[in-house]
Amino acid sequence: MENSLQINRRNLLAGAAIASLIPKIATAATTKLNKLTPYLIKQKIENKAQFVAPFEIEMSGWLGNRFNLSAQNRLLNIDTNELLAGFKAKPGVHPWIGEHVGKWIYASTLTSANNNDEKLIAKLKSTVVALIAAQEKDGYLGTYVKEKRFGLYQDADWDVWSHKYCMIGLLTYYKFYGDKNALLASKKAADLLIATFPAQKSINEAGTHMGMAATSVLEPIVTLYRFTGEQKYLDFATYIVSAMSADNGSKILESLKTTSSVYKTANAKSYEMISNLVGLVEYAKVTGRDDIIQIVDIAWNDIVKNRLYITGTTSSDEHFQDDHILPREQENNVGETCVTVTWLSLNMALFELKAEAKYGEQIEKTIYNHLSAAQSLNGNDWCYFTPLNGVKKFDKNITCCHSSGPRGIAMAPICSYLLQSQNGAYYIIVNSFEASKAKFNIGGKNIEIEQLSSFPKYGSSKIYITNINGAEFGFKIRIPNWSKNMTIKGAKIIDGWVIIEPQKFADNSHIKIPFSFEPVIETETGKEQYMSWGPYIMALEDSENPWLKEFKSANYQGSIDIIDMDVSFKVKIGVKVDNIDQSAIFKTFADAGQNSQKYRIFT
Repeated sequence: MENSLQINRRNLLAGAAIASLIPKIATAATTKLNKLTPYLIKQKIENKAQFVAPFEIEMSGWLGNRFNLSAQNRLLNIDTNELLAGFKAKPGVHPWIGEHVGKWIYASTLTSANNNDEKLIAKLKSTVVALIAAQEKDGYLGTYVKEKRFGLYQDADWDVWSHKYCMIGLLTYYKFYGDKNALLASKKAADLLIATFPAQKSINEAGTHMGMAATSVLEPIVTLYRFTGEQKYLDFATYIVSAMSADNGSKILESLKTTSSVYKTANAKSYEMISNLVGLVEYAKVTGRDDIIQIVDIAWNDIVKNRLYITGTTSSDEHFQDDHILPREQENNVGETCVTVTWLSLNMALFELKAEAKYGEQIEKTIYNHLSAAQSLNGNDWCYFTPLNGVKKFDKNITCCHSSGPRGIAMAPICSYLLQSQNGAYYIIVNSFEASKAKFNIGGKNIEIEQLSSFPKYGSSKIYITNINGAEFGFKIRIPNWSKNMTIKGAKIIDGWVIIEPQKFADNSHIKIPFSFEPVIETETGKEQYMSWGPYIMALEDSENPWLKEFKSANYQGSIDIIDMDVSFKVKIGVKVDNIDQSAIFKTFADAGQNSQKYRIFT
C-alpha cells in the first residue's frame, strides 16, 4: 500500500506528465522573461504582498490541467485575424468587437510567460505587431468609422471600453516582453483620449451604463502612468475619477459611501461597476487615496454579504440584485463569466494590497467553482452564463465572456503564492494546496519550493524547500474555511493564517500541511441543502441519478467512493426509492454538465 508521500509524488508525476505536453522554448527566449519591466512610479499605498510572476510558478495538479487545456485548445487555436478584422477594415461587426484582441493578448501573455510555448509566443508577437500596425496616425485604436468614434457625432458607447482592453493587453505584453512599441502604441491611444475628453465631450457621454463602460479605462491609464512617470496620465486618471462624480456620471464613490450597496449604485450593472472598482484601487495606490480604498471595501463587503453566490460569482441578468436575491436557474442568467473574472481581478488587487486571508478565500472559491464551471473540459468552449441548476450552454462564438474566461484561467496560477516583506522579515504566503513549484527572490537570494500534494483527493501536502542559499524567511499558510485541521507544530494561528516565523531552513527540509477533505452537507440561509468537498461545490447530474426527483434531503450516511480524477465520488444518502437505499454520484460543479447533462447543486 502506498503511503501519503508516495501518493503525493505519484500525483505530482501525473500532473508533470500533463505539463510535459506543453512545448518549451529555447533558453535564450526564456531568459528574456526572468525580469519584469519595472514601474517608474512607486505606490503611495504600498502592497503588503506581491504575487509570484507567471514564470516563477508551475502548477501540475487539477488547476494546472485546466490551465494547459486553455493554453492548447483556446489561445493557440483561436483565429486572431477575426479579432483584428474590425481594426483593419472599419467598422467591426459589433460595437465591442475591439475588446477581444486585448483580452486575448492579456491571457496569452500571462500564459506564455508561464509555459514558454514557442508557438503561442510567436502567435502573440505577430498579433501585437498586427494590432499596432492597425493603429491610426492620431493614436486611434478602435473599430468605429471616423464619424462615429468615441460617440462624438453618433453613438459609440463601447469605443473607449475597447481602447481599455487594447491598452491592458499591450501594457501587459510590455511588462513581460519589454516591447517598447507596445508601450508607444498605448501612449498614443491614451494621448488621443486626453485630447478628446473633456475638451470635446464628457467621457461619461462616450460610455453606456451611466458612463461606467468608458470610465473603466482608468485601470490602464494608471498603469501607463506607473510605466512612464508622465504627469499627464495621472492628471487624466484624476479627471476620470472626477467624471464618475459628475451630474451625468455613475457617482460610484458617493453612492457606495451613503448607501453601502452596489445594487443601489448607478444602474447596478455588475461587470462595468467592478471594472471601475479595480481601476479605483489602482488609482488609490498611486495617489495615496485611502478614502477610496475604504469605499471599495464597502462594495466588497456588500457583495460578499448580500450578493455573492456560493460558487464565487455575482449577478443575475448581468446586474446586481437586491439583498440576498440570488436566483439560480437557467432563465435567471446567473454569473456572467465577465463578472466572474472581474470579481477575481478585484480580489487579486485587494489581496496584494492588504495580504488578508479573506481575499485568498474568495479567489479560491471563484477559481475552483464558477470560473472553472464556465470552462468546458476541452478548454476551448465557454458559457456566457452558468446556472447553479440547469444546463451549461457552451459555445465557440467570440463573445465578451468567451474572451474573458481565458483571462481568468491565465491569472489563476499566480494566485497560488505571494511574497510578503514586513520590517525586513520575509514570508512566503501559501494560498493554494495543489501540487506546484515556485521561485522567490528573498533579500537577493533565490530560493525554490515544491509542494507535493494529493489535492483534491486526499488531505495534507508537503512543501519542500530547496536552493535556500542562506536566506531567512517564514511562511503564512492560509487556513481554508473548509478544513477542520490546520495545525502545524510550532506555528501560530493569527487572522486566518498558520504562521511559521522567519528562520534559516535546512536545504531539502519540508513542512507538512494538514488539511481535511470530507463531504459536507450545508444549507444556504433559508434555502435548500448542497454538498461541498474541500473548496469545491458539488453537483448532481440527472442522468447519473435517475431517482433524483424523489430526492428531498442529503442526509450523509456511509463511506466515500472516489471514482476518478474529476473528484466525482459516491456517497449514500438518506433517501429510499421503492424501499431501497440509493447512492448519489456527486461531481464538482466545475465538471458537471459538460455533455449537455442537466444538473443541480441544490437539493
